[in-house]
Amino acid sequence: MSSFIITPKVDVPREFLEIANDFANPLELVREAISNSFDASVNFIRLNFYVEREYGE
Repeated sequence: MSSFIITPKVDVPREFLEIANDFANPLELVREAISNSFDASVNFIRLNFYVEREYGE
């Protein structure tokens, strides 16, 4: 029997938006990311936030 590796391809921006829309409050997304990091026993977490201003709204 031969073995093979399947590598899924992910559209990262689309997945991010889908996940972000699952949360009513944007801060819930941050809380969930930190919680998942602790669950994975990570040693370091870096969070970067950027504000993109949209004019005309």
